[in-house]
Amino acid sequence: MANSSNTTSLPTIPFQESPDYKGHEVLSLNAALIACTSFILALRLYVRSFMSKALGVDDLFAVLAYGCLVALSAFEIRSVQFGSGAHIQFVPGPLVAHFFESLVNNTLIYFFGTGLMRLSIVAFLPRLAQDLTSPIFNKLVYGIGIVIIVQTLGCFFYRLTECTPIKDIWLVPTTPGLNCVSPQQENSMMVGHQAVGIMIDFALLALPIWVVHTKMLFSQRKIQVILVFSVGVFVLVTGIIRIVMLKTLLFLEDLTFNMSTIGPWTDLEGHVGLWCASFPALQPILRIVAYKIGLRSALYSYDKDPKSGNTGNGTSSVKWAGPSRSNNGYVRKGSGIDADDGSEKGIISSNEGGIELGNLNSMDRAIHRKVEVDVSVEEAPRGKRLEQDYGHINGKPNQNWADL
Repeated sequence: MANSSNTTSLPTIPFQESPDYKGHEVLSLNAALIACTSFILALRLYVRSFMSKALGVDDLFAVLAYGCLVALSAFEIRSVQFGSGAHIQFVPGPLVAHFFESLVNNTLIYFFGTGLMRLSIVAFLPRLAQDLTSPIFNKLVYGIGIVIIVQTLGCFFYRLTECTPIKDIWLVPTTPGLNCVSPQQENSMMVGHQAVGIMIDFALLALPIWVVHTKMLFSQRKIQVILVFSVGVFVLVTGIIRIVMLKTLLFLEDLTFNMSTIGPWTDLEGHVGLWCASFPALQPILRIVAYKIGLRSALYSYDKDPKSGNTGNGTSSVKWAGPSRSNNGYVRKGSGIDADDGSEKGIISSNEGGIELGNLNSMDRAIHRKVEVDVSVEEAPRGKRLEQDYGHINGKPNQNWADL
């Protein structure tokens, strides 16, 4: 009798106070992700618009991805009101119906959010490898872009048309009379989407490192650039964890609670991927911050103020012949694109021999003049003036090299 009484009283407990409740974690994580992603994207657009003046297609994809990922996190926060994070037996029936409706919206937005995030990286790669004349690299970039588009649209329309009529996909799967694909088929589609995504993420991680390794000699800067792109390893790990959960968890048995377990990894995959896509564009700001806090000995990689022609240590220097500069002092190419804006080939060194100007020591930056003197002595008749002893240049006497 006691067990029966406890069983009947369980649904009357507010789901926010139920055992193992995780709704607060889902809410806090997504609020933090929205704030961090908004800040990083704002910095990216500021650098590209006002510092490097190099807005591109990759920025457009990043803005579209940002809209989808913020909407995804907003739906995750909203689903907490419908019982996300609580065991389903503690969630009232009407809220469960709203939860399934929100879950469908989350899935559809997730496809476009991750797809646009990956396309922003694909659109960035040609800017990174402008001087890399490799047909294989270009074919790989375009091939990956096509795979991303096909994967995104294919999975989106499959999920949208799982039920006939389409509007039934927003109903609870246990509703009688539904004409929909089985939950096992839907789960297989999600596993396939995640598996292809892992392979794409691995390729998007390997291609930038290939470019940097090809165009830069071993140096501290090369290691730093590779570490920036290596943040994408976390996206790979996130995808692997997510696919394991898709294969092992039985979602329909306790969907509201299980989604609070896999949901954070879904959100992290998209947001962290967009961070990785934005980090290279933030190089000018990162360079200034590193200089201000003492992590760099000079603001510019060639240790020179482009406005005054002085070196970073305050000494005078001969003005370098090179690309034109914008009014705010950043190096610009003839097309107006920053030659070192952190988002193009300025990330890597293309100097002759692969030597970076920032790695030269002070002796190498000085201008040396080497004079070789060849002295010869000849006998001449006494009293005869040799024409070669005293010549005239512009009407003025000039000393012979032997008199130096």
